Amino acid sequence: MYKANTNMYSISMRKITFGALVISAIIVAACQSSPTSDTGIASSSQVSSFSNGSSNSSSVHAASWKTYTNSLLGFSIRYPESIYVSPTDCSDPSATMALLVVSDDPQRDQIYIAPDYTISGSDCKKQQVTINDLNGSQKKPIALPFWRLRVVRIADEAALRYFIGKEFGSSCTIGKKTPSQQAGVFDVEIKGDGKPLSETKCPVMVKEVLKYYPATQSLAFWSMGEEPTFIGDAQGTIIYDFDMEKSFQFIQK
Repeated sequence: MYKANTNMYSISMRKITFGALVISAIIVAACQSSPTSDTGIASSSQVSSFSNGSSNSSSVHAASWKTYTNSLLGFSIRYPESIYVSPTDCSDPSATMALLVVSDDPQRDQIYIAPDYTISGSDCKKQQVTINDLNGSQKKPIALPFWRLRVVRIADEAALRYFIGKEFGSSCTIGKKTPSQQAGVFDVEIKGDGKPLSETKCPVMVKEVLKYYPATQSLAFWSMGEEPTFIGDAQGTIIYDFDMEKSFQFIQK
């Protein structure tokens, strides 16, 4: 559990994105989780319209989504049936289908939402995505769109302030706390120091999601990046990211 003035810190979530994708979604769950059929701004002028949440949404489609539940980490999140993916550096630029997989990384108290393979190279070869690709263990990382969602224990607001400074930058602190759609849960913004990127000690340039649930002393967090990760058409006009974020729920205890 995070407490003020502790030396503990956690690995931050980062996301690499590339183009557009088609995904038939499935769940891969470890023994502690099961399928059932989540904004920091250093300088507001440097944040894209996507980070500010102005991109097209997909609420009209969300009713048919499936639900992933992780009992150990204490949350659930919904995801779409399919999304589009475009190959990278491939002679055939047409979108293709891949399975959307939710994978557990229990040693780090986190999960990944990612396609099960990527397509790249002049020969358009499919490359299977493994947990080592996602957690950075591979010596030669591959480019793919994914979310890494982590849950940590936060004792109180002082511990939350400490965590944000340690995780995102020493000048980062708690910004606005907005009640989330789930009762008792707050969406927490990261407040920067207002300095230029070359000088700031809070270099948060993308949309960071922080959901804080004081009742269970839980903080879930992940990066949504600068541009959409999960989209529903080849043109990129249907974006699933925001409805996936809104679907996040802590499990009531």
